[in-house]
Amino acid sequence: MPKKIIRDSIPRNAIRMGLCVQVLLILLILSAINYISFNYYWRADFSRNHRFSLADQTKRALQSLNQRAKIYVVTSPTTRATESSLYQDLRNLLKELQLTAKGNLSVEFVDPTRDPIRARTLQTRLKYGDNENLVILEYNGESQFVKMAEFGSFDFSPVSAGRPPRLVAFRGEQILTDAIISLLSPGRHKVFFLVDDGEPEVSGPNSQLSTVVDYAARQNVAIEPLRLGALNAIPAEADAVVIVAPRFDVSAENIEKLRKYWDQGGNLMVLLDPTIRTPVLNKFISSLGILPEDDRVIRSVPAGFKTNIDRAVRGRFLPKAEPSKRLIGATAYFPGNTQSLTLQPQTSATNHLQLRPIVQAEEGFWGERDYNRNFENGLQYDATRDIGYPVVIAASAERDGLKDERVDVQSAKLVVVGNSEFAMNRWLGGTNATAANLDFILGCLNWLIDRGNLASIVPKSPTYFYLNLTNAQLREVAFNTIVAIPGAVAFIGLLVWLRRRK
Repeated sequence: MPKKIIRDSIPRNAIRMGLCVQVLLILLILSAINYISFNYYWRADFSRNHRFSLADQTKRALQSLNQRAKIYVVTSPTTRATESSLYQDLRNLLKELQLTAKGNLSVEFVDPTRDPIRARTLQTRLKYGDNENLVILEYNGESQFVKMAEFGSFDFSPVSAGRPPRLVAFRGEQILTDAIISLLSPGRHKVFFLVDDGEPEVSGPNSQLSTVVDYAARQNVAIEPLRLGALNAIPAEADAVVIVAPRFDVSAENIEKLRKYWDQGGNLMVLLDPTIRTPVLNKFISSLGILPEDDRVIRSVPAGFKTNIDRAVRGRFLPKAEPSKRLIGATAYFPGNTQSLTLQPQTSATNHLQLRPIVQAEEGFWGERDYNRNFENGLQYDATRDIGYPVVIAASAERDGLKDERVDVQSAKLVVVGNSEFAMNRWLGGTNATAANLDFILGCLNWLIDRGNLASIVPKSPTYFYLNLTNAQLREVAFNTIVAIPGAVAFIGLLVWLRRRK
């Protein structure tokens, strides 16, 4: 009898041990899965307009944080202010920023109505006014204050009908990224735009460059006009000097001042207008390794029985140039007249320059030298005279610089673009054709002032899509959802029931 008990107990103990081992293995596997998913996760945004995806510039700004940054959101979710509609979007954005910063960013929501002591303590330390809905960024002893209302663009037309304002676009990522960049570079950079020779004004109601000025200011870059003829030299505080579409050639005296500035490690950017002859300016640029060609970049487009000329140049950004390597995949768009550029290796070797093409025209474009002739008899590329593929539209030159972007070495830099029209306000919109223009200009400015690690795509405001239906369409939708679809299901059910009865 005892032997039988022993034989029966052995399998039971084995089963118990097996179950314990299985439970332990399952717990171990679940713990391992939980650890891996918590530390090595992958996130995807499947929303229609990728409203939860962070721009590359935002990610790079967060990666540049070398110590913990803090964000305080001082507002109440129950406030009746217009900006209360931004609260949930802001909360989602800050969550994404925290995940990307990987521990270098903390966020605290301070509700003055529920926690007045904490709100008063923060107000005493940071010294801001009462009854303000604010987002405060702190980093390395510096602070940035942003009003909640600035995070959204509102349509106030419904107010006249007694309805609340309608949120048109949420601009939170753009504003927070600009604030982080300002904290990373607390000293305000100065970029001077020459206005001696009929260049567009950078300020005033009729300025064609106001979009560039506004976006640069958000990145802690102050753009100011410079009348070089009234000065003996370029101001010492100039981080860069920009020449945009001069109506007249630059004087020899001003060229000498620009050359001296370059020799002392200055940074230059020149946006050329091909319709204006500037031999003195072109000679100066050529001496720095980039030759502006006397041509027009065009391509022929078949149109039935005739051939049209396409002067709106589309180009691609090249990966080896610092201002453009983070714009790979975007399309460069240059309206109006464009001239090509030729890099001169012999000048590069003599002056210790690193020359790089930034933008290259798409295949099919060429540099037409005989651009003043009548094209009624046809348009054809002449391999003996014209500039063939690849056609360079923008290029950079750097003297005494290092190729490693992690090492910050003061070096003279130059950016030349064979077009200036693309920088005007009307070509800096949000359409697919011109979306990269603003990114390109700001990327060049960031590179010139030694912020190349931030020379990437500017965060854009997400677009909201609205479905506008007429009364007839609304009636059709109502009929289909209330009558047609349920009726079809009922009819099919009736057919099935009748077949079963038979």
